[in-house]
Amino acid sequence: MTARPVGELEPLTRHIGIRIHGVSPFQVHPDELRGLVHQHLVVIFSGTDLDDAGQADLVSRIGEPYLHPFERVRGITTPEVWHFIDDETRPPDRDSWHTDESFSADPPSMATLRCVQPAERGGDTLWSSMYAAFDSLSETMQSIIGTLSAQHRGPWSGASDNPGSEFVAALREHFPGTPHPVVGTHPHTQLRYLFVNRGLTSHVCEMTPSESSALLGVLFAQAESPNWQYRHRWEQGDLAIWDERATQHFATSDHYPARREMARLLIV
Repeated sequence: MTARPVGELEPLTRHIGIRIHGVSPFQVHPDELRGLVHQHLVVIFSGTDLDDAGQADLVSRIGEPYLHPFERVRGITTPEVWHFIDDETRPPDRDSWHTDESFSADPPSMATLRCVQPAERGGDTLWSSMYAAFDSLSETMQSIIGTLSAQHRGPWSGASDNPGSEFVAALREHFPGTPHPVVGTHPHTQLRYLFVNRGLTSHVCEMTPSESSALLGVLFAQAESPNWQYRHRWEQGDLAIWDERATQHFATSDHYPARREMARLLIV
């Protein structure tokens, strides 16, 4: 399908998120789409008719599909569209603020998430702008944290597919965790963003445990403030594309035990 100018852009909040009306994601030039994601952090397309193959094709147009650490440990070499199914026998486990795979030395840059089956009620996803979280800190705090790094570790005890002990051991061996700067500079926008998250960040490397705990408590609260969030109520066919560097997200579990099915594929 030939790319054409982007359709109507609807800002969703002041700090984060736009919805694109009137075109499919394949009709937006990949360069323009990447630019919109970097600028607005979350881009929503409503009512797409994508299946797994279409979602994978779209990701390949935007960039290179990201091979998830779980796939690497299993010996898989081609990234797959993951389906997250919540129901009475599979409780949701993604209801904490996080940035996908920040425990990896090479976390993804973007993500796509498609609604296959929305919950009858609830099951929303929230995103928070880490541009706004950083900008709203005092200059003193910005200066202090700009010199620091923090350790990120994997949530192996809560892996969604309930892996056995050998798989967990392999994950810990291959992905023991890694430090990242507390403040990142986005390679495309040159804007600074806060890069610590409650789900995967364990401690500040240059501080004592008590100092680290106190500082991370402040930064986690800053990252999770409702002042720079967007909350999306899913409908079937909705597609979200977001910047993994400068956002955090939270998948609510208030729909449980009702069924919800989502399809995700990450981008290098």
